[in-house]
Amino acid sequence: MTRKNKTVLNAELNQIRRMLEQSYTNGRIIQELKIQPKTLQRHLNRIYEIDRKLWEEIARESLESRAVKIMDALQLCMDTCIEIAHDSRQDPKARIEAGVKAVEANIMWYNILENGPKPNPGKALPAV
Repeated sequence: MTRKNKTVLNAELNQIRRMLEQSYTNGRIIQELKIQPKTLQRHLNRIYEIDRKLWEEIARESLESRAVKIMDALQLCMDTCIEIAHDSRQDPKARIEAGVKAVEANIMWYNILENGPKPNPGKALPAV
């Protein structure tokens, strides 16, 4: 059995992908491309692996981008809370609450740095 070169293989994978997008059944793909069921399964596995790797890259970039936005928002929250806490014109209760929120934001910041931008499924987001 001869191996197909990369160009031919990629063309066949792209053709199968287009057929799947048009809701072709596996049987119809096998029939139209005149390939064996095992060959289709190997091609489908390759397509799924390519898609999985692309998704991992997209998800990693999205996580990193979202983490930067979260860090920016936390920094703004900390700065605002510290400003309120130091403002002697504010009600003492508001100053204390602002100080507590600044500490909480710092803890969140630390947790993101330590654990990465991963959600903590067991914890609800704190009330603001």
